[in-house]
Amino acid sequence: ARVLRSRPLQKMGEISMSFYFLHEVLQGLVMVFAETYFGYKGHEHSPRPLAICVTHVLPLSAALLVGWALTYAVEKPLARCVLARLDRRRASATAASSSTASASSSACEANASEAGGGCKLRLGTQQKF
Repeated sequence: ARVLRSRPLQKMGEISMSFYFLHEVLQGLVMVFAETYFGYKGHEHSPRPLAICVTHVLPLSAALLVGWALTYAVEKPLARCVLARLDRRRASATAASSSTASASSSACEANASEAGGGCKLRLGTQQKF
């Protein structure tokens, strides 16, 4: 459990979605490039270390790097922007509903004293009883 809380694994968890989306695309592009220019066939189990490095390790490393860049340059700033906008909307909606409720409350109390009856508020509307 302690290993799972380590900083490198937490960072890997943050970029995991970007990595997941990118690794297949980058590996496919490298495979097409290797087949086109070097005649390498991915289905042939080539024991050549250079071929394995070029077709597997290189795209995965690139996916980690690009996934990290996308996470910290696009995803996190965008998420902060969206959350800030939602907080502003929530704050303005709360302020508007509290001012509406206080206005309804004073109107309800005035009507109740005139009519001699009670009044209760329900979701910003007044009801006499």
